[in-house]
Amino acid sequence: YPVSIERVVIPEGVKTIGDYAFYKCTGLKSLTLPEGVETIGQHAFEGCGTVPAVNLPKSVKSIGNDAFSNCTGLKTVTMNYNSEDVITDKGPAAYTMTIGNGAFAGCQSLSSVVLSENVVSIGENAFYKCAALKELILPESVTTLGKCFIRGAGVTSLVIPKSVTSCPVSSTNYGGPLGGSNVREVVFAEGRSSIPACICEGSYNSDYPVSIESVVIPEGV
Repeated sequence: YPVSIERVVIPEGVKTIGDYAFYKCTGLKSLTLPEGVETIGQHAFEGCGTVPAVNLPKSVKSIGNDAFSNCTGLKTVTMNYNSEDVITDKGPAAYTMTIGNGAFAGCQSLSSVVLSENVVSIGENAFYKCAALKELILPESVTTLGKCFIRGAGVTSLVIPKSVTSCPVSSTNYGGPLGGSNVREVVFAEGRSSIPACICEGSYNSDYPVSIESVVIPEGV
């Protein structure tokens, strides 16, 4: 039951794109997301294999699990910075974005990802098998990295900003955030006093090895 949609234009006023909304629209070639979209649901654009680029408006707060997974033609993802504060019960707070588990998994052509300074957490396997992705710059806003978040990606060197303080405690199967990755060099940025638990942990089996050859830990730790 193929869907032959080639172009999607979502109007202003839409805040949520629901789960599976455009799941496996394999002919989709163009996607325009307006300012105002806050939530992209789970599997919302999974399998939309011919979309070449995704430009996420600064209003986006949440990218759901597998939201863009297996978009095999996707080459660039840009997340735009939102400098506006959010009003909470405790007063103004910085605008934040979360990236769900497997959000871009299987995007084998993805070679450029720009993470905005609003991103606070990156889920498990978020960039799994993004083989063309050779570089990933983590912004200072990121506090949490999920297990195996760049497993099978092309990234070989990674700077961990001082803002990263949390990594899920590993099970016996997956290891830490760098489990199964191709990272050879890890640099912990200046300004931290501790190294997070499980940050470079390997798995208890050979399925998710850690291939790190060089680690730079700053003074003050």
